[in-house]
Amino acid sequence: MPKSTTQHTVSDMTRRGQQTASENCFSDAFEALEDAAILFDTGWRCVATNGRYRRAFHATSAGPSAGYRFEDTMRLLFAGGGAAIMPGFDLPGMIDNFANAIRSYRRGFDVPMTDGRILIGSANPTPRGGCLVTFRDRHPEIMGELQALGLLGQAFESADMGMIILDASLTVQMANSAWSDLLGPVRSGMSGTEYATGLIRNGLLEVPTGQTVDEMVQALFVMAQQQTITVDGKTPDGRKLLMQSFRTPTGGIMGTAIDVTQLQSEEARINDALGEIVESLEEGVALYDADLRLRMSNEALHRLVHDGHPRLPHGTHMSEHCAYVYDIGQLALPEGVRVDDFAAQMKDATRSFARDMPMQRTDGRHLEFSSHPTPMGGYLIALRDVTERKRAEIAEREADARVRTIVESLGEGVALYDSERRLLMNNPAFRKLLMDDRDLSAPGTTLDDEVLACIRAGQISVPAGKSEIDVMDWIRTCIEEGRIGVELPMADGRVLEASNFRSPDGGYVIAMRDITIRKRAEESTRETDRLVRTIVNASPATLMVSRVDDGRVIFAPRATLEKANGLDMTRDISDPEIRKRYLEALLPTGELRDWPVRFHRADGSAIDCLTSARVIEFRGERLIVSSSLDVTERLALQAELERQREVAHQNEKLLALGELLAGVAHELNNPLSIVVGHTMMLADEVDTPALKRRVDKISSAAQRSGRIVKMFLAMARQRPARVENCDLNELVRAALDISAYGLRAAGVKVTLDLDAGLPEIGVDSDQIAQVVSNLIMNAEQALAGCKNARLSIVTSASPETVEIRVADNGPGVPEALRSRVFEPFFTTKEVGVGTGVGLAFCHRIVTAHGGRLTLHNGPEGGAIFTVALPIRPGSELVCDAPKTGSQQRAHILVIDDEPDVGELLGEVLSQAGHRVTLCTDATQALEQCQRTKFDAILSDIKMPGMDGRAFLVALEEAAPRLVPRVAFLTGDSMGQDVDTFLTASGRPYAEKPLPPVEILALVDNLLEEAGR
Repeated sequence: MPKSTTQHTVSDMTRRGQQTASENCFSDAFEALEDAAILFDTGWRCVATNGRYRRAFHATSAGPSAGYRFEDTMRLLFAGGGAAIMPGFDLPGMIDNFANAIRSYRRGFDVPMTDGRILIGSANPTPRGGCLVTFRDRHPEIMGELQALGLLGQAFESADMGMIILDASLTVQMANSAWSDLLGPVRSGMSGTEYATGLIRNGLLEVPTGQTVDEMVQALFVMAQQQTITVDGKTPDGRKLLMQSFRTPTGGIMGTAIDVTQLQSEEARINDALGEIVESLEEGVALYDADLRLRMSNEALHRLVHDGHPRLPHGTHMSEHCAYVYDIGQLALPEGVRVDDFAAQMKDATRSFARDMPMQRTDGRHLEFSSHPTPMGGYLIALRDVTERKRAEIAEREADARVRTIVESLGEGVALYDSERRLLMNNPAFRKLLMDDRDLSAPGTTLDDEVLACIRAGQISVPAGKSEIDVMDWIRTCIEEGRIGVELPMADGRVLEASNFRSPDGGYVIAMRDITIRKRAEESTRETDRLVRTIVNASPATLMVSRVDDGRVIFAPRATLEKANGLDMTRDISDPEIRKRYLEALLPTGELRDWPVRFHRADGSAIDCLTSARVIEFRGERLIVSSSLDVTERLALQAELERQREVAHQNEKLLALGELLAGVAHELNNPLSIVVGHTMMLADEVDTPALKRRVDKISSAAQRSGRIVKMFLAMARQRPARVENCDLNELVRAALDISAYGLRAAGVKVTLDLDAGLPEIGVDSDQIAQVVSNLIMNAEQALAGCKNARLSIVTSASPETVEIRVADNGPGVPEALRSRVFEPFFTTKEVGVGTGVGLAFCHRIVTAHGGRLTLHNGPEGGAIFTVALPIRPGSELVCDAPKTGSQQRAHILVIDDEPDVGELLGEVLSQAGHRVTLCTDATQALEQCQRTKFDAILSDIKMPGMDGRAFLVALEEAAPRLVPRVAFLTGDSMGQDVDTFLTASGRPYAEKPLPPVEILALVDNLLEEAGR
């Protein structure tokens, strides 16, 4: 065989294989169809049938095979015992009927079957010109429809309203019992027109005048087949009916009938009540329907537009009403407006629901017309007499004109603005003062634009460092806040005084006058006063001037104020009894020497003084000039010695208690070690569950005792901080174990909320545990005697710190005392209850760890102590452990009024390789800073003359670049004023006495912060 022939044969075999595979896929899909199906080609010959088709139409005979003609296939539908011949058709007729449905590609034609089922046939063209015919069994759907029809029939029969259904040929199909009860019996199959004619002839439906019965019946059914209609009817016994018709989806009509006798009676009663309400209204009211025909009006409307003439009957159109009102001479029409135009305007205004449209009567009275929609699509017209209001408006305009005339004539500048700060008017004096009579504003100009125009015209000056916007914002704020006596500097040197007020309508009023002469006189007086004050302030004596009548201090020199340093020098003098004795000693002679008095600071502390005073006359008023000498130290020396003895006694008790706790802890530690060890070994040896539980309980109790012993030892130790990474949650639990018995005995409910994700931080575990224990003990004492006593301990973490919050619901700490609770030996408890050292000790420990201990009262009372500790490993905390200094070499300025301290610091820093400059005076140090660039500055805080605080302020002005290089050394960090300063300044500091390692660490941190 030639090679080309071989290739052709292989290609044919490949195509035939592919064709066979495609035919197999088609056959499988065709057989899987849920519907019976037959496929015809373009010549209407049978291509294939599926199993469902053969079972449906050829259960008793063979079906058509491939190639069968269309007519033969149709004949087999009936010959195979499947399709049934419908009544009124013969076999040829049925075949033609089916053939026409399929050839016209009809969808949804019925195919009755010999077993009573009905199939739904659908003919669908194929893409290649053939036809696919499918048949679906409708029997389940028909059964469902029959069931639904049964339920619908039950609902139809049980309806309260009468209901009747006519088909598209207007033949009665059914009527329910309610319809028969209302309008008499009706039979199915009777003509609808015949039935309607009977209702009319029996008087149950009225025939309109000029219409015959047949014309009415025909009109009714024509309208009913097009739209929903409503007619009035009645029952044979005279009851009123409301009858409606509705089109059905199949082209028929459904009619309903409802007995509305009672409803219409109720409606008439409501209409009567509504009429009474409308009649009682003072406004004129008229009700029009959707066609603008009058349905109701009240007496007030009759008086306004008819004025004694007869009312128009209901049903009158609005156009006729307008013409009638014009004819009787009640309304005055605008010039050139005809009656027809007026009527058209009124109809337009009614339909557009106009509000407050002005109208005028021929007698000059003013009316206002308003239209409102009604729920039924009509219109409610309201007409009211506004003559008096119009007269009041005219009177108000006249009053405004008079006010404008008065304002224009005022010598003081006045300007009025609306609520949006737009100019309404200003008088000539205002324009002269502010604008130098130039045209810089007009009514409607905004305040901002007006001010900007005055600035750019060179009228209002802009202070140095400020912008035009700043001046505009400042003036706007003064006006909005209603500031009085605001001084406005002008560019020509004048000073204007402006007072701002809100008007009753929400606008603004500005009154302005020139106070340049007064300011100059005041400045002259102030110059004299400054001279006198300078002389008095230079006096080293402590002076004070107060009134005889009320004791109010009216003057005190600067030196006195510096010495007073926050003293309230009138508190005790103002006490009625003390002041009475003071004046009895002073007034008879007008002079007093060494009279004892006590002054109080703002924090409640007091100083004792000896006061000398003399009475003088000034501007018709008697004044007391006094000077005071502080003798507090002299008077309190003995009390201080007594207090020191008491402090020593308290320290002895604390020491004895610590020794006792340490001894008890050491004695308990050995037996506890034995118990803990044996229980742990025993737990591994026993297998009995009950016995194992008992061993676990013993072990738990022993470990708890061990934690208590650890806390006893922590309270007894006196040593530098030993820093290690610790779990604060465990420290809290251990501290709580020590106080657990006392809390339970006192009935305190304890709540723990410990953050399980709390990171470990570097702290001295014994010291921090003692802090928590002291705070718990402090809360327990505060809760003594409180009902429903509660204590909560919460731990939490932030990116930089971890916190322990101890809160109780006790009485809290008064605000005046909160700043002192961390002072040594200060206590709010009764004598014998507290020593005053616990919170000071806690504050000292937390501060040494670089943290904060704060106190505030809760929103519902009680005290909340918060311990905030920085998140860092133990090696980062400055402690007493030796630490190698940095290898940085720097030039360091040391400022300390104590030469020995300064030399010590210098020696330590010099040995570390730094170059040191010593100053014992801050003023001298400030001069050095202006000449020399130091890498770091260590300064004491409390020094004579210029102290550390004043030095920092002066340095910010003289050499601000050095401020970030400053650190402070202090021996009084627990003092309130020093602590406040350190917190506000944000500069690093260390407490004296300072080990060398801490000095070097402070310098290293300072140099690192300064970026050297």
